[in-house]
Amino acid sequence: MDDEPSPSHTVVKGPIIKVPRNQRENRLYKQDFVDDNNVHLSYFNFRILWPVMALSVFMYAFFIGE
Repeated sequence: MDDEPSPSHTVVKGPIIKVPRNQRENRLYKQDFVDDNNVHLSYFNFRILWPVMALSVFMYAFFIGE
C-alpha cells in the first residue's frame, strides 16, 4: 500500500523561468533566442480539403449503393 506517495507528499515542479533583474540581463537572455515560427500550424490546410471531401463522398456513395 505504500508504493505510491500520497498527494500531500508529492512535489510539483513547474518550468524553470529566469526572470531578468534589469534591462541588461533581459537583453542577454534574448540575445541568442530564436522564435519558432509555427504560424503554418495554426491555419487549416485547404489543399487537403478537396481530396478528403471527394474520397468521403465516394466512400459514402459506395457504402449506400452496396
